[in-house]
Amino acid sequence: MDEFPITAWRYHLDLAVHGADRRNLPDALDEEELDLFRDLPREEAYAQIRAGRLRYETTRPEPAPEFPQDLAVLSLYLFDVVRGVEVAERYAAENVTDDVRAWKVVARRGEWVKVPLVVRRHDERSFVVDPDAEDLEVVRARWATYPLWFHDGMRRKHPSLRAL
Repeated sequence: MDEFPITAWRYHLDLAVHGADRRNLPDALDEEELDLFRDLPREEAYAQIRAGRLRYETTRPEPAPEFPQDLAVLSLYLFDVVRGVEVAERYAAENVTDDVRAWKVVARRGEWVKVPLVVRRHDERSFVVDPDAEDLEVVRARWATYPLWFHDGMRRKHPSLRAL
């Protein structure tokens, strides 16, 4: 039995796949060794893609540093931006979470950016992670390190960033 505190690392991807990409993406990924295939078998992932939506949700006892690169690889073959979420949930006791950190991973054309999210406390035992609640203080502080395509998207989403 694990001793507390322990951290659960959660990963989430919900990717709509459109048109010819439903057919072409599995072929493109055939030679790729994505870490997500560890939890989601390749053939099951391909079936989901062909059906129009790739869903990946897993919990691991250790971080998965390959997750952003997996999203970057997917983005190489798609026109759309690929987004996923990474959450580190610390359990102080069984069913008692005392700290949660979360990041959104955004990938486009083989590049990726990892942005911290604002996490709200729901009650004494749980937290709420909103994948659209970027920590704008951190984004402003790191602005110069982000690629231009990310600047453009964040300025559209958050008018307060247009002055940067």
